[in-house]
Amino acid sequence: MTNVSLSDLIDALSQPSSAQWQKAWQEFLSRYHRFIYHCINQRCQRWQADRLGYQLNDIVEDIYGQVMVILCQDNARVIRNFAHKSDENRFLAWLAAVCNHAATRYLKQQFFQRALDSDPRSHTQVRAMMAEDNHDEWLMFQWINHCLREKQKTRRNNFERDLFIFFLYTFADFSREQIASLPCLEGIGHRVVDVAVNRIRSVLRQHRFSTDI
Repeated sequence: MTNVSLSDLIDALSQPSSAQWQKAWQEFLSRYHRFIYHCINQRCQRWQADRLGYQLNDIVEDIYGQVMVILCQDNARVIRNFAHKSDENRFLAWLAAVCNHAATRYLKQQFFQRALDSDPRSHTQVRAMMAEDNHDEWLMFQWINHCLREKQKTRRNNFERDLFIFFLYTFADFSREQIASLPCLEGIGHRVVDVAVNRIRSVLRQHRFSTDI
């Protein structure tokens, strides 16, 4: 299927009963395997993903597997639904977007794990990961803030205070003592700080694999 058009290739990918189905996937990987890896690797490098404490190659492999699941599931539904089957450039742009979305989702979930970790060293790793990219740090702050507010439609009286404490503790590296000494929080004590942080973590744990992430 070396000379097959993109449109015909896409059609063949979505027909597992066809005799050409397996060859179609072999041709797809022959054409786009390196491109997919390149897109994922670029995204991971932008996020300083190696600072998560894992081998970068392992992270890229994990994300590559997730991208292939997205592309293959439901008889290649997402590929089949691509609107511009005769336009190679648009297909590459679309495929890059799929890779970037999968990589970002994976890395956000890794951030979740760090944010939920009670070990302060994990918070340092997260800040180091984002230190060279303030844009992504701001997006991460917005994303967690949006997630928490969307999931907490019925909010407790202390929700805003707890959220404030959580961001100070997780993003700004404030100690319990520093938080408790702030004029607006003076007198709350270490136990209240711990309870507030754990409440927010509890909400995040419940929704860490939400499609909103």
